[in-house]
Amino acid sequence: MKVKIFLNEGNAPALEREINKWLAQNPKIQVSHIKQNYAYDNEETFYTLLSIWYEE
Repeated sequence: MKVKIFLNEGNAPALEREINKWLAQNPKIQVSHIKQNYAYDNEETFYTLLSIWYEE
């Protein structure tokens, strides 16, 4: 099993594009699990960390 980690700073559409691009480039993978976390800084910027666990 492998993991791909995506990190994004407050731009959900950009994160979606990045994930969809990676999935399109890896059509043979089988996604096993997805974990998502959020964090905020003192500037009110939110960050998204998304982990996709997969097998090739």
